Amino acid sequence: MSILTQIGSWIVGGAIIIAGIFGGVPAQSPANVSLGTGATNFTPVQVPRTYLYGSGIGATDTSVKLTSLKTTNGQTVGMSAFGTIGYATIDAAIPNKEENISFTGVTQNSDGTAILTGVTRGLLPVYPYTASSTYQVSHSGGASVIFSNSAPFYSQFSFWGTTTTVTGNWTFASTSIPVFDTTSSNIFTNVADIVSKAYVDSQIAAGAAPISTTTAGIGIFATIGQTASGTATSTYNSQVYGLIPQNKNFSATGGVSQVVPVTNASGTLDTSFINQGTNYNWTGGQTFASSTTFTTSSSVINNASTTFSATTTFNGQTTINGTFIISTSTQLSHIRVFTTSTTWTVPSGVTQVYVTLIGGGGGGSGASSGGSYSGGSGSSGDWREDVPITVTPGANITIVVGIGGLGTAPGTPSSAGNSGTSSSFITSNSTTTVSGGLGGVATNTGGCGGGSAASVGTYSNAGITCSNTNVGANGVDSPMGFKGLGQATATGTSPTGFGSSGAGGGYTAGWGSNGAPGVVIVKW
Repeated sequence: MSILTQIGSWIVGGAIIIAGIFGGVPAQSPANVSLGTGATNFTPVQVPRTYLYGSGIGATDTSVKLTSLKTTNGQTVGMSAFGTIGYATIDAAIPNKEENISFTGVTQNSDGTAILTGVTRGLLPVYPYTASSTYQVSHSGGASVIFSNSAPFYSQFSFWGTTTTVTGNWTFASTSIPVFDTTSSNIFTNVADIVSKAYVDSQIAAGAAPISTTTAGIGIFATIGQTASGTATSTYNSQVYGLIPQNKNFSATGGVSQVVPVTNASGTLDTSFINQGTNYNWTGGQTFASSTTFTTSSSVINNASTTFSATTTFNGQTTINGTFIISTSTQLSHIRVFTTSTTWTVPSGVTQVYVTLIGGGGGGSGASSGGSYSGGSGSSGDWREDVPITVTPGANITIVVGIGGLGTAPGTPSSAGNSGTSSSFITSNSTTTVSGGLGGVATNTGGCGGGSAASVGTYSNAGITCSNTNVGANGVDSPMGFKGLGQATATGTSPTGFGSSGAGGGYTAGWGSNGAPGVVIVKW
């Protein structure tokens, strides 16, 4: 900077200070200098002194009416000239009355007056230039208003040596590229740092980071072994690389050693990936499509070697929940097993079905803590097998599946266990029902007996009597379920399967266990 330029800046700076103090024609930055295009777009404006209109303003008013707001040649000035914010000073240089304000809107009236809107009152004369009620005062009509270089006005500028957050866009000319005062690459430590060319060159020379799902870097092709084991990186010539699987490591057909299976166009794996000569132990729920057929020539299913312990679907029609045996003498192709109550629609062409029902098992009773007796067990639910029932294709059948009775808490005396509920197959012409098992009691008269045998094929096991030992009475089995077991001084175990009963609670604090739920099985 030449000495003449320096002297010129001193003269301009002095003029700004004098104008701010005495309130003459305010000295601001040149009128067409834009200081940002971000959240705050601020453009200094130079206009003559003006005055408050009418009776003035109170200390909390947020709009300020002026006698005029025009340039020296009489042109009105709108908010667009200021940008998104403007600054002014009321009663400049008057003790206890000078107030800095900002505004966000200007309304020019037809009578020549103007109104500043969105006014923030009492801006501090020192950093951080925020509003303070201490500096908010009332002003009488005729008070001077100057659009001067107040302290808040300078908050829109960036100064050398001051930490500043730039919210606007600063554009540098291609012939004036910013430079750092060092070529060291050790000054860049944060991911948001703007780096120098020297730093970029040093990183390229050192090698890029290994490629990953979150890093764009360098990599090499993986071997099939590395792909199969899921290895992420490998070192080659002292450089760490990310591993990229090769196309040849993937295949849509089997029979090739060490490849990653890929689904075909239909979204399924080719059967050549599966060794069909191996016996598989299915422990989870399996679903077989309607096109799957089990025949004696290719598949053998028998209770000696095959156990279905989860939900399995055959031909899209039969669902098996739990363990049970299908009689080999019954030549039927469709089975539905219902474990919850629902409505079933008879398939097309079906006029007769064979229904097996079992009611919910009875719950065990809790121990009689006052009488030194353990709890008695409930009875099993009633059972009827392969009852022939005439049905109509398309008809809606109501399926009711019995619920196991709840075991009860110990007491003096304890309460009897709750009975299981009935299972039913209800058509528009008939109702086939079996009752639930009865709950156990906790007295020396023993457990409750089984449900009544109303017709041929009805079956129920009576509950086991309680005793004066500390072990609860065992529950009883059903043809499709295993009983709950009594425990010493504790709650009995829960029964499994369908229709079996809960155990009695062990003396003195054991609860009776719940009975097993019922089931309805339909074959055709």
